[in-house]
Amino acid sequence: MIRVRGTRGHGFGKQHRLLAGSDFKRVFKARRKIAAGPAALYVGENRLDTCRLGVTVSKKVSRKAVQRNRIKRLVREHFRRHRAALDGFDVVFIAFNGCAELDNGRLNALLGRLWHKAEKKAKNKAKTRCAN
Repeated sequence: MIRVRGTRGHGFGKQHRLLAGSDFKRVFKARRKIAAGPAALYVGENRLDTCRLGVTVSKKVSRKAVQRNRIKRLVREHFRRHRAALDGFDVVFIAFNGCAELDNGRLNALLGRLWHKAEKKAKNKAKTRCAN
């Protein structure tokens, strides 16, 4: 395995993934949805010291695996950049119809808005937790 220098701690290992269906359900039950255009983020507390990500891009979004994988790759990249601000939360990204038609620039802008809103929600939740 070739390891790129300077990337330690910035990967997308198992500790940062939502793997079980029960974890996804728990995040959906929290009902903290952040929607923007053809995508949404669900945010829920996880009682861990780290943030975890789940990604859902169905064949209804695009029949082509290349397009679905492009969306997932960009979502994971945004997660890597913003996960420190979301420690203690699980995040589920869901792509809807129209997401695959966005070019990389517009998709990055959409993801930036979603992550910014998620960070604000996480900060507000952390403030209320500390106040109690």
